[in-house]
Amino acid sequence: MEKLLNYMWKHRIFPEEMITTNGESLEILDTGIENCDAGPDFFNAKIKINSVVWAGNVELHTYTSDWNRHGHNEDNAYETVILHVVEVMDSGEIVKMNGEALPHLVLEIPQNIRNNYEYLVSLNRDVACLSQLYSLPPVFFTSWKDALLFERLERKSNAINELYKFYEGSWEEVFYVTLCRNFGFGLNSDSFEWLAKSLPYRVILKHCDSITDIEALLFGQAGYLDTEQTGEYACYLKGQYDFFKHKYQLKPLTNSLFKTFRVRPRSFPCIRLAQLARLLSHSRGLFSRMLETEHLSCLKELFVTSVSFFWKTHSTFYAEDSFSSRQIGTASLNILIINTVIPVTFAYYRVLGDDRKKESVISLLEELPGESNYITRMFERGGIPCSSAFDSQALIQLKKEYCDKKRCLRCRIGQKLLQQG
Repeated sequence: MEKLLNYMWKHRIFPEEMITTNGESLEILDTGIENCDAGPDFFNAKIKINSVVWAGNVELHTYTSDWNRHGHNEDNAYETVILHVVEVMDSGEIVKMNGEALPHLVLEIPQNIRNNYEYLVSLNRDVACLSQLYSLPPVFFTSWKDALLFERLERKSNAINELYKFYEGSWEEVFYVTLCRNFGFGLNSDSFEWLAKSLPYRVILKHCDSITDIEALLFGQAGYLDTEQTGEYACYLKGQYDFFKHKYQLKPLTNSLFKTFRVRPRSFPCIRLAQLARLLSHSRGLFSRMLETEHLSCLKELFVTSVSFFWKTHSTFYAEDSFSSRQIGTASLNILIINTVIPVTFAYYRVLGDDRKKESVISLLEELPGESNYITRMFERGGIPCSSAFDSQALIQLKKEYCDKKRCLRCRIGQKLLQQG
């Protein structure tokens, strides 16, 4: 089982005395650097065979014959391999392209590790080890959460950097697209991002003094003004949008992209678009103001938004209703801070190389309450508390990047559980 061999080599789970298949004494001085791309499994390893020290790369396989089966005997990239680590020796001597015989180490996988791994990956659960988390000390999770949170911020920053390159260094455009995406609140995130990318922020900026112009642009571009409109306000917005569509050469989306099934009226796409329109109508200089605001309470005030008069009594252009508050709720506001403000500012300061500012951005997550969703509730049932957004973002990273992908061998929790007797 090659994945387990990789795990054992990386974590130095070796017998006290090792010998090669040729009977020579073997000492592992340095396991090297794991290679996640093409080529040998570990670079720059250092071993001692008898009294001779060798430096080079290490390749791991389940069977000795995998060397030829995978074509390494005809690949120059494997000429620097100094040791072939296998679980089963099923063939004779392996010779590299230069005619040199390759030393082999047969590494036996302990039965408890094999059993624990097979148990974890075979369970059809969202989190395979959930029932075992109580066996680990609370302090164990602290350092792992730190690493998970940083991983999540790095992943989000990489996506933001792609936008930064696409918009040729315009942080305002990057912020606008990210903000719009997160107004989709998960279910409609992709649709709101497509909307933002089809409606440049420079166009929005030209109409920041008019909420009706912004609404015409957003609702028209989202495809809500494509059909014949009967209401007075809808007809007015359609007339405005038809003019803007021609002026700015806009190509609208179709409103079928925006999902309403099982969505509460207060979270209907039209309500979210109306809230977004109100926020964008005051967005001139918003990115700069966001960077200059250090206190969380003041930061939240920048993003508190309601709706224009028409949307105080409507959830769609055709449906009048009576639910009271149209102001964005506290939980939704926190999500916007977590998914928009913090990743964008973190990416911004990463580009600038300002580590102190990056740390201050991360500290905001410790001030925000933890998100309440099925992931955090599930881990809380397993005994892992979620007291802040720092915790919830770390747990989301754990679930999506490790549990969902069955990467138990890469997870510190999985690694700890694997070695239990």
